[in-house]
Amino acid sequence: MVIDSALNDSVIELLNIAPGDRWRVYEQLEARFIPCWFTRNGLLWVHLLTFSQALQLRDVIREVTFQQVQILQWLDEELQSA
Repeated sequence: MVIDSALNDSVIELLNIAPGDRWRVYEQLEARFIPCWFTRNGLLWVHLLTFSQALQLRDVIREVTFQQVQILQWLDEELQSA
């Protein structure tokens, strides 16, 4: 996802978000009052009105994916020590 500094009232589809993570991203965006919705086929769309919202979207995606990386690293460590 590329965020243009001239962002103005854009609707984007989040393609690289795993289906299981879309709800977590959705909930975080809703908590930040960033308009988002699911289509009938389960894709998550976000309506970005400001550059600040684009930055918040980036942060939410990083947070969700970072948590997954941490969990996988912890699991790897536990399996290696067993």
